[in-house]
Amino acid sequence: MLEFEPIAPTEGLPMGAVGVAVGSKGGAAFFSYLKQPKVIARLEAEGFERAGRGAPHPWYLRLGPGVVAPGEKALCRALTGEQRARIEANRLAALERRRRLCDVRGEVEA
Repeated sequence: MLEFEPIAPTEGLPMGAVGVAVGSKGGAAFFSYLKQPKVIARLEAEGFERAGRGAPHPWYLRLGPGVVAPGEKALCRALTGEQRARIEANRLAALERRRRLCDVRGEVEA
């Protein structure tokens, strides 16, 4: 029922945002669905903000440092246990490489 799409800067929406738009199956039910208290609570919990008057999308998510787009979250939820383990091993190896590099340079880690 919902689709997430990158949007160009338009009136009522900030630059670098993802808008909540009508999906291919649900034009008629879309706006009534977005008025449900549980849906509003979920959008707000995920960091979405209500768009200004005249905006093409009723809700938007400002993408900035540390903000994960909804599509990326969906991909992460779909990872297998083996993929998660490999990602964690790579993350730990990168942290160890960084620590060694800082030791060589005599820098203090942030």
